[in-house]
Amino acid sequence: MRHIPLALVLSAAATATAACGDATTGPTDTAALSHEISSGELGQALDTAPARIEIKLERGTLVAREVELKTADEMADEEYVRGLVTAVSASGGAGTLTFEMGGLAVTFASSARFRADQDDDGDGDITMDEFVTRIEDALAAGVQPSVRAKRPPAAEPQAPDDATFAATDLRIRDRVESPTIELNVDADNFEASDAPPPEAWLHVLGLTIEIRSTTEIESDDDDRDETEVKGVVASVDVAGGSVTLTNGTVILVPDAGAFDDDGDDDDGEHLTSLQAVADALAAGQAVEAEADGAVQSTNPLTILAHEVEFEVEDGRDDED
Repeated sequence: MRHIPLALVLSAAATATAACGDATTGPTDTAALSHEISSGELGQALDTAPARIEIKLERGTLVAREVELKTADEMADEEYVRGLVTAVSASGGAGTLTFEMGGLAVTFASSARFRADQDDDGDGDITMDEFVTRIEDALAAGVQPSVRAKRPPAAEPQAPDDATFAATDLRIRDRVESPTIELNVDADNFEASDAPPPEAWLHVLGLTIEIRSTTEIESDDDDRDETEVKGVVASVDVAGGSVTLTNGTVILVPDAGAFDDDGDDDDGEHLTSLQAVADALAAGQAVEAEADGAVQSTNPLTILAHEVEFEVEDGRDDED
């Protein structure tokens, strides 16, 4: 006789609660050390190197509620998708789960590991047939079960339009959590908007996910040294959002929010855009830069600025 396990009963109750809002049930993930960044800073970070990101979606949409830029060592961890399942099919030792998030299809084989939270059998391991049966029973009862599907990370980030996700570990959860995608990405997965809203898009697993002004974006700092740099500007790449100092240091300036424009120093003139810096250099003026930010690479030293200040030198014989 088929049965609906406790895990799916609890999932149904959590789904009903979720219908009243977007609150997350159960414990939430938190980063030990992190700071808020802008969508521009996220794009700059991905331009510099591939990274692991976690995207939490608003339920029933492809709008990012939270985006977290993880530490570099987490790129070796398993990638996963987590959310409510709307359909399942299986035959010949293989199957497919369809997730609510944009109809994402996750495939699996009988060689995968199948588990269920709060199962009576030790650590929750079940067979593929039992897994499929429980999903089918839940759907027949009007319940969208919550499932987490994991896989090993690929050697290179997956192409943005590649929708394949072959799970090697699947687990029926006993609670509904925020629909989430966590995987390795690079610059190809990020697209800035020239005319917000939205602010930008993340293209992953064949899905286009909106980053809006309400999206909370954070960067974990565990593997990135914070530093301060000072020097004279040698060149500016306005379109690329960067300046290079005479000592070779590169400062990435993600957006206007990084500029310190207090302008309370009477000894010089503060510049509040990269175009203004470029214009000053074109006019033969010397421009000093001072920036605080996260180290992206060391050869040459490249930092992603959280705060940057540019000032036209006033002609005094200052020491560099």
